[in-house]
Amino acid sequence: MLSNSERQVKITLIQGFFCLSGIVVVAAFYLIQSWRSIFLVMCLIPMAACLVFSFFFVQETPQFLIKRYSVRDIRKSLKFIAKVNDRLESFEESELLTEESLQQLKREYDMEIKRSQRKAFTYYDLLRYSSLRKTTVLMSLIFVSINILYYAPVMLID
Repeated sequence: MLSNSERQVKITLIQGFFCLSGIVVVAAFYLIQSWRSIFLVMCLIPMAACLVFSFFFVQETPQFLIKRYSVRDIRKSLKFIAKVNDRLESFEESELLTEESLQQLKREYDMEIKRSQRKAFTYYDLLRYSSLRKTTVLMSLIFVSINILYYAPVMLID
């Protein structure tokens, strides 16, 4: 949890960067006359920065690693998560994350995947179960009402 002073500082920084980005956008539109060049500056550069950041700094999730890789990679990812959450000491002391337990977890996950692949669901299943039935009917009504409200004025104009 963040303290109030830390939260205030971070919110102030976010708002400051938001204002700074507005100034950069106005300056870019003033300096660059072609909309194609503005598009490249405003979209391609941030996208490339996000791609580089995600490639080098974002870790794979343990669930993905259970599906694809070895136990050593799972433990490495969990250790990184514990380090980010300031729980590295409890991670090191934990007896639940032994090689055997992670192997067992991987076997259980593989069995669960095999079991779930056997059963095929249909649209009928959305109406068969009461919890899914309520959600399906409500979401369908919302979808239809939004489309009627959006497209009805357009159709009346023609």
